[in-house]
This record gives sequence, structure tokens and C-alpha cells, in this order.
Amino acid sequence: MDILAGFTTSGVTGSIQVNGLTRDLSAFRRSSAYIMQDDNLQPLLTVSEIMHVAADLKLDSSQSERKSAIDLILTEMGLYEHKSTQSGRLSGGQKKRLAIALELISNPPIMFFDEPTSGLDSVTSRQCLGLLKSLTRDGRTIVCTIHQPSATLFDMIDHLYVLAEGRCCYAGGTQNLVAFLKSNGLKCPNYHNPADYLLEIINGDYGDHLPNLVRSTENGRSGFWRKRTTGHHNVLASQDGGCAARLVSSGLDLAPRIPLPATPIFYDCDRRSQAYYATGCWRQLCILLRRNALALSRHRVLTFTRLSMHLCVALLVSLIFYKIGQDAKYAKENFALLFFSMMFIMFSAFNTSLITFPQELPILTREHFNRWYKLRSFYLANRLADLPVQIGAASMYALVVYYLSGQIPEAFRLALFVTMYVIVSLVAQCIGQIVGTSLNVKSAVIFGPFFILPFMIFSGFFVHMSDAQPYLHWLFHGSFLKYGYEAVMVAVYGYGRPRMDCTDDFCYFIYPETVMKTLDMPNSDYWFSFLVLCSLYAALETLSYVILRGSRAADRASLLRTGSDPNLANGQGSTPLHLICERDREGSMLETFLRVSEEISDDQPVVRVDVEFFDRYKPTWNFFGGGEIARAAKEIEVKPSVSLDDLIGPFLEVEQPMTVDRVAAAAVTCWDLWKFESSRGFRELPRECRANCGSILSSIVALGFLHYLEMIPED
Repeated sequence: MDILAGFTTSGVTGSIQVNGLTRDLSAFRRSSAYIMQDDNLQPLLTVSEIMHVAADLKLDSSQSERKSAIDLILTEMGLYEHKSTQSGRLSGGQKKRLAIALELISNPPIMFFDEPTSGLDSVTSRQCLGLLKSLTRDGRTIVCTIHQPSATLFDMIDHLYVLAEGRCCYAGGTQNLVAFLKSNGLKCPNYHNPADYLLEIINGDYGDHLPNLVRSTENGRSGFWRKRTTGHHNVLASQDGGCAARLVSSGLDLAPRIPLPATPIFYDCDRRSQAYYATGCWRQLCILLRRNALALSRHRVLTFTRLSMHLCVALLVSLIFYKIGQDAKYAKENFALLFFSMMFIMFSAFNTSLITFPQELPILTREHFNRWYKLRSFYLANRLADLPVQIGAASMYALVVYYLSGQIPEAFRLALFVTMYVIVSLVAQCIGQIVGTSLNVKSAVIFGPFFILPFMIFSGFFVHMSDAQPYLHWLFHGSFLKYGYEAVMVAVYGYGRPRMDCTDDFCYFIYPETVMKTLDMPNSDYWFSFLVLCSLYAALETLSYVILRGSRAADRASLLRTGSDPNLANGQGSTPLHLICERDREGSMLETFLRVSEEISDDQPVVRVDVEFFDRYKPTWNFFGGGEIARAAKEIEVKPSVSLDDLIGPFLEVEQPMTVDRVAAAAVTCWDLWKFESSRGFRELPRECRANCGSILSSIVALGFLHYLEMIPED
């Protein structure tokens, strides 16, 4: 399903063709939608708000037209009465319907569903599959996976494909399954669900009949059992058109009418090819920023907790170190206060980003793949929405500590003090975001402190750089906490601060110059540290964005390696996929079935998508074109002597602009090679192979930076 929908594009051999032509993946995504198994929705937004966000992003029409489309779709989905309910409070079936409604806004002709009935009870499952059945009346292709359907659900399926151990044991109409089994000497008992009976046969409850079934259906190649009766289809043909039909008949454009250069793909006669995204980057940013701000304002527990935590810790610390800032007797205690405050700001920002940002990634995966917005729009909106809260929390902490600890009451010193704590918190937040994007939540929580502790060790507070070994000095220069701590000390003790008070007989740190020399900061400059931290912040933001792009491509590639079918995951029993669509003569519905068969020969498996329509509909559909990807899709043999051309050659041969996703996919292959050879030791790897690994990983960073500057296009 992931391969057919175009979600998984790397780590897959073979080609996907439509009517004998190589599929244009970009055009295919414009005309399809993929509703995944997990209904990843914004839990704090209402049904109406989520629909309006989707409509604003996917439709280039007036506000009244978008509202009419939303109301009509919600009515058809049975969600109009719940439009003021937050999505987090919906039932499982309602969430599934909402996920479908969100993609119906763009009216895609092909919709893929990954286990739409998973986690639903029998009644809700029947309603969900019945809804999908009704969507075919609008001329849509509905392809879905389903496990162990009940008799009622089984009767709703038009064409069935059954896979067992990587081989096709039945491909045809559901009404022909009993006859198919009978022809193989297997009689389905009366009043027994044929689907359950077939699963029992596959599991070996009645002996090993699987090889016979595979031979009988020619491993999915035979079309004999795809013949079907037409009785139950006439009922649907007599019914009124569905939601999209009424939307089109009402004159409402469900998608922007923007010319598409070359290789258009199936669209109705009253719909033209559209741009990959319906709205521009700036409009996407504004819409997503409004959505994130609304969700953040309703997430009062998280927002209030962050602010109150900073306030409570600031009051507690100030109570311990109350009014010590101008007394030279407590200079060392003041050093500890300032450094502890910086550590607290660092850890709080790091941990918050480490936990919260990965929770947004499932939503990003669904929405970005279905062409809601560009990745850069999501990233910028996410960062900008959280910026006021983070700046407010860090500023509040710094203000309270500065005043109650009795630091010198000068406005410009206070401004420098607060500014530095804010910048340090933003840098730490970026690091947390990078770790959270690179690892899953559990691993990030466990290993996160190991990424941040080195910055604290080499900050210059515990060990001065002058006292450390020369070969460790570069670690001090790489610690952002060192620059932050030095800048804070300059703000408090620098800029010609006068002689401090001393409540003891003798105070060593009575002169601020003595403080700076003792701390090995005699020549420290606030603005140099400020520029270093600002540059580091910009670099980390760019790196975080590049890693986010790479992780999206890697996640798609990893689906095959971590899938539920071990044979497919290990590349065993590779099966070409055949998606065959046809419309009956009455034009009542678009029926789809998926036929998977195994290539017996050693030839490279080919994925073909054959779409046939009758004369009535021939003028209304166009198909893919272009054969460069097919020529470039060659199998890469994993071996120690693999060259750079072998790794990224297929991506470079395609006559399309090089993008981050393409290089990231090559890096996944490179990483697999690295792991494949790890058991033999890294040193045994050929020098060329090691160099190629580094070249590809470096290319990701370079291309990501160029893409950030909009010098290369986005997929």
C-alpha cells in the first residue's frame, strides 16, 4: 500500500507503470490521497476548525465557497452535528470519518486506506466500509487493506486480493471466492464466512493447500475469477451521485484550476491539472501559524506549566541567593547562581522541545504527503508559534532572578542579561528539536542528556580552558554554554563596573576586574559571544530542518524494512503489483482491485497500473508519462566494492532536479551498506566505500542548506 500510494519510494526495486508508461510520481500524488491507519489529528481543534484549515490550504476559492464545501462534506460524513467538538473527544469511527473528510476537500480520484477498520467495533467498521463503498459512486478508486473482514464487510468488497507468504492465493471478485475454493476441492460450509474459511485454509487448518491455490490463480496472473455478476451494482447505479458529484454540479471548484506542464494524470473533464500545492508558501505559513497558535492557546496545561515552572524555580533560587549580587563577600555564590540559572534555562528549553516536537511529526507525515503544505511552511510555523512562549518564560525567569538576587540595578545590564538567557534557551531548544527528530521519543528521553551534558562540562565553569589540555580546547570553543556564561558575566561584572561593597573584613573579589581574571575571562566580549550564539542558532535551525527532511525520506524507506511481512521486508518473494481499475457499462461506480503476483523468473519485478474506461469516459482522463525513472531504477547490489555511482547513480540519471529527498534516499542505501559491513569491522571497508558514505552524508547537509535558501526546488 505504501508503495502504490507513493509513500515509500526508496529501498524498492522495480518500476510502476500506467498504461505501459512510467508513473510520474509527482503527478500521481496530486491526484491521490493516502489515509493512514492512525488518525493523526490536532486533538485540541474542533472538527470545523480542522476542516477550515484543510480547506484554506487545499482550495483556492472564496471563503463562502469553502464554507459551503465544508458543510456539505461534513453532512455527508455525518459529522455536521459534531463540528464544534474537539477532535480529541471524537470516537474512533468519527475520527476515521473526519480523516476521510479532510482529504475529500481536494476531491482526489484515487484514495488509499491502510486498515480503515483497525481498532473499530463491528458496527463502526461496517459504517466505515459502507462510507468507502458510497465514495465509489463519485467515480473514485478506493484501495484499502483489511484484516479478517466479517461477512457483512466481505460482501461490500468488489474485488479481492489475498496475500499469503508473499504469494497471491486469490485475486478476483468476492462472489466468486466460494466457487474458486470448490474448484480446488475445498467446500465452504454453509453459513460460514468465506473470508474466515479462506484464512483457515491459509493457516493450514485443513492441510497444506496454499501451493495449490497459488497455482490455480497463477499467482495472481489469472483473470478468470475477476469476472463478476452485475446484480448488486445496478442498485448503486440507480442512486443519486455522492458528495463530490453534488459539489461539482453546484458549480464549486474543489481544486484550483492551474495549468500543469506535461504529463497530467487522471482528472475529470471539469477539473484541470493543478499545481502541486494549492496555496503559496506565505499563505501556508500564515494558515499554519494561526492553527498552531490556536492549539497552543488551548493547550493551557503545557503553556501554564512552562511559565509557572520558570516562575517557581526563579522564586526558589532567588530566595536562596537573596540580595547577594552586589556584595563581594558572596561573589562565588553569585557565580554559581548565574551558571545554575543558565543550566536551568538550557535544560528546560531542551527537554520541552525534545518531547513536544516529535508529537507533531505524525500529523506532519499525513498532511505533508497529501500535499497540504510545504515542509518549510510547517517548520517555520511550528517554530514561530512557540517562540513567544519560550522567550516569555526565559525572560520572566531572568527578570525575577536579576532583581531578587540583588544584581546591579542598571537598565542596559539588565537588557544584556535577559537577552543572553533568551538566546541560550533558543539554542538549547534547537538542539532538543534535532535530537527529538533524529530519535523516537523514548530514545530521545533516555539519550537526550548525553547530547547536552558535554556543553555543560566544557562551559568553563567547572574547568577553565587555560587549565585543560591543549587538545581539548576545541571542545570549549564548541560549547554554546561557554559563550552564554561569558556574556552573562560580562553583562554583570564588565563595562567598567565600579568597586563592589564588602560586608566582611576582606573580600578578594571586591574589584570586578579581579573577577574576570579569576574566571579566565579578561578579554571576553559580550557582542562576540552574542554573534557566535546567533550564528549557531541559525546553523542549528537549518540543520534541524535538513534533518527533518531527511527523516521523512528515511521513514518512508524504513517501512519496507520494518513492515509486518518479513518476506517482503527482507526482499524475499518480491511481487509486482497490479492495480486494475474499470468502470461498468452503466457508469455507476469506479471499481478497483489489487492483484499481486510473484515473478518466477529472475527478471526485475515490474509494477504495472492498468486503467481502462469505456468510451463514455475516455475523454475525461489522462495518464502518466516519462521513462527516465524506469531507466534509472536498477537494482543496487550490496557489496564492499560499491562505488558512489552505484549508490546515487539512479538518482542522478533521472532528468529531474536534484533534491534533498533523492540524496537522503541514497544515504539510506549507504547506511544499509555500512550496517551490512559493520560485522566485519569498519577498518575492513574499502577506502572508496568509506569516502562515498561521507560524501553522501555531506551532500545531504549541502543540499539542505541550498534548499533552505530556495536555490533548488522542493519535491
